[in-house]
Amino acid sequence: MKTEIESVKVEIDELKAMRSAYIQKYEMASDNMKPEFLKLLNQMETQLAELQRQKTILLEHTPSPSDCHVVTPATAEAPSPIIIDLPIPPNEEEAIERMKNYVYLVDGVIACATAISSNTLASCYHCVKHYVTTGPDIDELYSHRNAVIRLTHAITNQKIQAKIRAYSVEKDVVLLQTDGNLMVGDEIEFRHAYIGQAYYLLGTPISDDGNPLQVISGRISAILERSLSSFGYSLHGHGSARPGASGGPVFARGFSAGKPTLLGIVVAGQTISHETKLLTFVSSNYVKIISFATLHDIYLLSEEGKFKL
Repeated sequence: MKTEIESVKVEIDELKAMRSAYIQKYEMASDNMKPEFLKLLNQMETQLAELQRQKTILLEHTPSPSDCHVVTPATAEAPSPIIIDLPIPPNEEEAIERMKNYVYLVDGVIACATAISSNTLASCYHCVKHYVTTGPDIDELYSHRNAVIRLTHAITNQKIQAKIRAYSVEKDVVLLQTDGNLMVGDEIEFRHAYIGQAYYLLGTPISDDGNPLQVISGRISAILERSLSSFGYSLHGHGSARPGASGGPVFARGFSAGKPTLLGIVVAGQTISHETKLLTFVSSNYVKIISFATLHDIYLLSEEGKFKL
């Protein structure tokens, strides 16, 4: 068994080295060649995910305690998209209730924001743009810096206000900052998602059943874009999201270090189309997710003073 694990590790290291080389080729390639390199890189990501899945299975059946965890160094240039999920607590309802503590509702629309640190929330830009004053004679950056976003905690109904920390209209993502402490207990964990990973999606329901949040389960079905020349990447999840889920969190079903593990936030749901030369395929059972890597990259850019991205 040990020999088999080492063999898979070697394959992973070799594929990572190849991926790094192709990332460099992508960055130097002409615009008409970039799609080909991006296609190859996405194929490598899929292969890496499968190898990491095999490694996870082998580790789970290895008795040595030292082989029971996969650790991704914080200094790694290209972190693996696979992290072993620790078991979810025995009481699944209790686990979901803990996840709800990080969800805020955006006042004035049916949408959400997700607490990602003690004073920072993440949401979709389209969920908060109604708070931004617009007009032909209004400076865009000024109006965004002075916008006051009003939110309500999904469970406690606590009212808070936040300012825009950074935003991207193109990526449809925004970071909000507030003075209060948004964390309930320990802060959440962040992990790279992998294909096939089970998750819970939380969002505002369009219903009168009295439930403050909808909870939908699904699985990650695709990694759409890796971080190459632009920040972050997106995910597809298999499992529909009803209107009102935008900006809501996508948590891994398994906890990490006993904490809820955030994979990203919902940006769109229900219908995703894919065009070919012959026809357009439309699926009503997919969710587009802004990955935690995108949120992390935007946070770092905002630390450098970037506002509009």
